[in-house]
This record gives sequence, structure tokens and C-alpha cells, in this order.
Amino acid sequence: MDIQTLKRQIEVMNKNKICVWGTGNMANAFAYHRFTYIDDFIDNDSTQTGKGFYDKRVLHPSQVTNWNHLFIIIAALSKEKIAQQLQSYGLTYGHDFLNYDDLLEPMEVAVIEEQMARNINSIRNRFVKEGSTIVFNDHALNDKVENTYYREWIPKLKDESFLFIHELGGKTKYSLDGVPILELPEALVRNLYPGNTKSCVVKDEILRAVKQKSYMDEAARHLRYKNKWLQPAGEYLIIFYFDKYIRSLFEMVRPKRVIVRTSFDAYHAMLIEICHELKIEVIHTEFGVLSGTIVFEKGGEMGESYPTLYSEKFAQLPITREEYNIAGTVWSYLQISGLNRNKQDKNGFEEKIIGRINKERPTVFYAGQADWGSGIQPYTNRTRQYHSPVFSSSIQAAIYLSKLCEKNNWNYIYKPHPRMYYEEGENDLSPITIRGDGIGINYLIDSSDVVITILSQTAYIALLRKKPTVLLGYMQLKSKGCAYEAYSENNIEKAIMSAIKDGFSKQQQEAFQKHVAQVLKYYVYDDGAERKLRFGKEMPSSFDEIDVLPNILKNKEI
Repeated sequence: MDIQTLKRQIEVMNKNKICVWGTGNMANAFAYHRFTYIDDFIDNDSTQTGKGFYDKRVLHPSQVTNWNHLFIIIAALSKEKIAQQLQSYGLTYGHDFLNYDDLLEPMEVAVIEEQMARNINSIRNRFVKEGSTIVFNDHALNDKVENTYYREWIPKLKDESFLFIHELGGKTKYSLDGVPILELPEALVRNLYPGNTKSCVVKDEILRAVKQKSYMDEAARHLRYKNKWLQPAGEYLIIFYFDKYIRSLFEMVRPKRVIVRTSFDAYHAMLIEICHELKIEVIHTEFGVLSGTIVFEKGGEMGESYPTLYSEKFAQLPITREEYNIAGTVWSYLQISGLNRNKQDKNGFEEKIIGRINKERPTVFYAGQADWGSGIQPYTNRTRQYHSPVFSSSIQAAIYLSKLCEKNNWNYIYKPHPRMYYEEGENDLSPITIRGDGIGINYLIDSSDVVITILSQTAYIALLRKKPTVLLGYMQLKSKGCAYEAYSENNIEKAIMSAIKDGFSKQQQEAFQKHVAQVLKYYVYDDGAERKLRFGKEMPSSFDEIDVLPNILKNKEI
């Protein structure tokens, strides 16, 4: 059923409004071609209340006076919880609300192929130059800081042309002057594909084609892990056609290079493998390890980044006394300002943990990560080698640490990554576990004696706030002398005990200040956002500048 048919049906049911529950990427993508049929949006997030979304009102549920007059379309990741909430208001599925994918038109294979052909042909009308740099970074189209960065950076890269790929569907908040933006075919839009495969029959030859190539098979597993509601075998259909689409796109544009933000997304991991196969240069970009910075590098992210792959050599990079002192100033600024890429407003949830902490015992805080967005899932030999040598998921580590803390009479706080809204096995956590959901990371760090993570960038925030930190996985802090490191299960308890006993030692603090100086000099770029203190390298004036660090590190002698 499409939304036009729904509009006619609800009029017969004496319902006078269609409301979409959600204001995130999924709601944006769903509403993009349907906003004329939508009356209002609803969201539990009070920060969205009163704002405009597609020029419609955003209501908080508490503002709704008569639910029976509304028909709700749920367009959010936590659709099961929202459905329960609506049921608590006396509403029933089907009569009073539906999920957004119930309204998506079924995507037959012929439709997918027609969409792809039309999309590729449209490039001819967009003045895209052969040899352009293709950028897969929706953040640059929806985040003010990154958009401003690209607006200022692109003109400095003389004789370079660009094509941006819009992957998430829906409206982009910002444009880029003179730069063509190409939307993915609707069948491949990342927010919508769970419902797109509803009536598709996945043929055996498609299954075989995906499973024959390890990178495609891993991407399909990744897609299934992240989107458990996908129709059976739907992930194989999506991956098969994404691979086909990208190869057609590359054949048309013949890009010189591809810039990819967040390398671990299923699509982006495939992109990188296709680029390697076709000998197209790949540049990885992501938030820098220090808030207020951004990174461009050709190695990879986290455990595959240059500071990690060449960890000992990076630790030997020369800095001057002045650069060391500047690093100390930046450290103080970041600690005092609490600068963070995500808002850290207090919301009153802090009180829920105060009463559960026994101040006579050490407090251990474990910060989880988005497993599917950090290289942990799907868990493979590569994961074990480059990212997480012990644990295959955040929750597996959380359960292990909860029992270790119970054994040693330590307080234990666990904060899952906000995007890990449900983790299988969380019922196995020790009853002593104090959940930190919804509480600012700075508050949780300050409330603890030791911070633990596999590879979350929380490790940097903890060290900036002078808390001893235990690493269970590989990231840019590896072998820098400023954190406790435990890369085998046998060493974890010992590392935590040492961190409790010795704290953030003077030697570790000096090593961290040196590391910050090296990061600022060799690795991260100033993101250009408004703030009182500027730090990080100036944006590169050519792509060749990105080769400077790897050339230094690959040199036998520094």
C-alpha cells in the first residue's frame, strides 16, 4: 500500500492526520518524496520539539491530545519500542499505525535494474568530468562543520573535479557550490532498503555470485548484522546490485580517486575492495582522534591507520620543545572545554548511577563501540589481526568485564554505543552492572577510576581528562606508552589492577603529551569549526600532501 492509498483510507476511519514518528535519517529518506501527505512529525527527543522538519511541526508525544485522530507511520530504528509505546496509548498495529517499510513499494529485480540504468545515464547531464574524485561522505552534505570544510577545501585543490554520492536518501541540509551530487538509486538507499526487498526473489546465481567473493559475502553479513529485519536473503540482493552499480559508475566516470568516510560501513568496505581491484586510489576520512580535527589518510581507520600500523615508528617522530608545550596547551583546552563532536548536555539521568556507586570501591567504566561501524563486526581473521584480538563484540567484552568486576568487588559502569540500541546477550551481564545509557561520556569518565574500551575514541577523551585507560583492541594509541594495553584475555585483569593501583602515571602523562604533539604535527587537520583555540594541520593544498606521513613512516630510519 502506498501513502496516497493510506491517506484515502484513514479519512474513512475518521482520522484526520498522518504523522511520521522520527526525525532521523530514516524519516528523512521516507519523507523525501512523500512530505506533501504528511501533516506532522513526532519524536521522543525533546531537543527536536518545536523544530521544523520538511516545513512541518515536530511534536513531543506529551503534546498529542487525541491519539485516535492520528495515523502514525514509524520511521525510526527503534521501531519495536515505539510500537510498544503506541500500544500503551491504546493504539493497534494496522488500524492506528504502521512501520514505514509497510508503505514502500516492492522492488522487483527489473525495477532495480531500470533505476540503476536511469541513474548512471543521468551522469551525462551533470557535467561530471572523467577522472573526477568521487566522494562517498553524506556527512559533508548534512553536517555544517564538514560541509564548510569541503566548501573551503575544494577550491584550493586546483585542477581537480569532484562528484559527491548521496547515499542516505532524503533532503541534504547543505549543498556544495558547483559540485554535482548524485543520489543512489532508491532501491540501494541505505535507510530504505529493509523494505525494498520484500517481494524480491533472490535467485541462486545471485547468491553464488555474492558468496564467491569474500568481500561481498562479508558485506552481506555486515548488512544482516546491522539490519536484522531485512527480508530473508535480502542482503545478498542489495550487495549484488550495489557491486554492479558501483562498477557501472566507475566505468562511466573513471575516477582518479575515491574518498570514503567511515570505511567499515558495508557499502564502503565493498567500495574499497573494488577500488583496490581496479587500482583506484582510496583516501579514508573520519573525525580526528582529537575533537576539533579531521583525518585524511590512505592507510585505513583505527587499527589500520598509519599511527597504529607503524605504532612504534610514529612514537619516535621528532617534535620540538615548543611543539610539546603547544600540545600541553591543547590538552588543557580540550580538558577544560569538554569539546566533543557530540553534545554532552546533562539530562538528569546522572542521578540514576550516583546511588549505585559504592565509593569505598574502585569504579571501572567500560565504553562500548558501534561494532558494525568500527571494524569489529563481522568478526573475521582480519578483525582479530587489526582491530579486536580478544572479543568479537562489545557485549561479549561487557559481559566478561562485568563478571571480572563482580569477582573483584569493583563498581562497574557500562555504556553501550548509542547506535547499539539492542545487543543480543545483554541479559547475561552481571547484576552489579550500572548502565550508562543516555549519560554524557565526560560525566561517566569523571565518575570512574579506570576507563576501558576495545577501540572507542573514548580512550582519548579519558586520557585528556587524566584517567588511566585500558585498551583491549588496536587503535592509534597502541604502543605509545600512555595507556595500559591488554591484547590477550590472560592480561586483562592484571592490566586493570595496575591501572587502579598506579593510575595515570607521570610517565604516561608525558608520553600522552608527546603523542598529542605528534598527532597535531603529522596526522590530524584542523576541521575549521568555530572555537577559541586553533590546532591541527592546515587543510591540504594537494592530494600529494596526504602522502607525507606514510612516506616518513615507511622510511627505514626516522
